Amino acid sequence: MMGRGTSIGRASRVAFVVVLMLLLDRSPPSEASEGPIGTPPAARNPNPLVAHPDSVVPRDYNTIQDAIDAGWKDTVILVRPGEYRESLTLKDNVTLLGEFRDTVTVVSDATAGPVLTISGCSVGEVSYITFRHAGSGALSSPEGDDVSLRRDPQEAEEQDDEAAPERDPVVLIANSAASLRDCVVRGGAGSGLIVRDCSEVVVERCVLSDNAEHGIRYEGDGVEAEFRSNTCGNNGGHGIHVCGMAGGMVEGNVCRGNARTGIVVAHKHAEVRVPY
Repeated sequence: MMGRGTSIGRASRVAFVVVLMLLLDRSPPSEASEGPIGTPPAARNPNPLVAHPDSVVPRDYNTIQDAIDAGWKDTVILVRPGEYRESLTLKDNVTLLGEFRDTVTVVSDATAGPVLTISGCSVGEVSYITFRHAGSGALSSPEGDDVSLRRDPQEAEEQDDEAAPERDPVVLIANSAASLRDCVVRGGAGSGLIVRDCSEVVVERCVLSDNAEHGIRYEGDGVEAEFRSNTCGNNGGHGIHVCGMAGGMVEGNVCRGNARTGIVVAHKHAEVRVPY
């Protein structure tokens, strides 16, 4: 009996050692599996909002727009890394999530209009995606002024009168309640982002750069939006341009290297708050 117990004990120890060796042999995930080395943390790390998507592009659909069109209320769409050449129109109650911000890119020609349009949505959410115009007149390195905030309606309006006709932005949000978070919007033939006549919009932790006009243009009367912790740089106009009697909050944004002003509030009756 003792001999049999000794054999069983020895076999158990051997099995334990084998299992331990297998566990120790597991290599940690490499940096490359999370995105290009040297990219910002938002690019290297996967989108924390991704849990159980209803559809995945390109696994379930060949294009992002096909997935949006097939969506229903509260649909969550995950976009895998890649460059997608298409123009998108978000559907109401659809959430669009890129897996990695700097490795999921949607690009369309500047003559085709905005790369992303959110219009007439009561609920809409987009995050962790890069949007850009191809073949646009984006600027490379304009000479920015040193003014971080200007509340001078007369001067701002005179500057705008001299500006060229407005061109299509990279992203347009109109008549909607929506959010744009952790995205890159760049290379626009016009402004990077235009928010127009919206009831509730949140733009947060986005990078808006190298656009021919403004980084963000926010317009409308009596509308509310929040722009928090965004970076607007190297744009051909203002970093953030608030026009009309818009309200809301512009807080914690970094605007530098823009050809004109960092942040300008162009209407004397605008109720937008810009805390220091």
